[in-house]
Amino acid sequence: EGFRVVAATGKESEHAFLKDLGAADVVSRASLLEKADRPLMSERWGAVVDCVGGSILAAALKSTAYGGAVTCCGLVASPELNVNVFPFILRGVCLLGIDSVEIDRPRRELVWGKLAGPWKPARLAQMSRTVGLDGLEAEIERMLKGQSRGRVLVDLDA
Repeated sequence: EGFRVVAATGKESEHAFLKDLGAADVVSRASLLEKADRPLMSERWGAVVDCVGGSILAAALKSTAYGGAVTCCGLVASPELNVNVFPFILRGVCLLGIDSVEIDRPRRELVWGKLAGPWKPARLAQMSRTVGLDGLEAEIERMLKGQSRGRVLVDLDA
């Protein structure tokens, strides 16, 4: 059996998009940090995929349920992690790093095969877009203003 997926965003305008991708619910990024100054927070999550790092990752660890797991694959908010040991020693929470750089080729190909097959997202085209070098500057400006969504692929031949 799987998990009930809850997405978090800082953009109210993205709630419908995230639900369309499959999230059962969408919460504000700010709500994740409520009472985050506490050593432990109320148990809220069975598992977490964190792409942000920093205070969001720390709050995720503090609010993960007993025996839960938190994965970390990003650091857009911060590479720092300021958290105590309580989630680990009182709830048995596991923190797992996702390494996409040094993973060996056979395992990489295994994951790629699953992502191209049974794990392939139904709405992959909605999660990325392609720009040429001539559109890169405008895309960077959108990112810096917080107006970007998903992944941007740069086509050097466009």
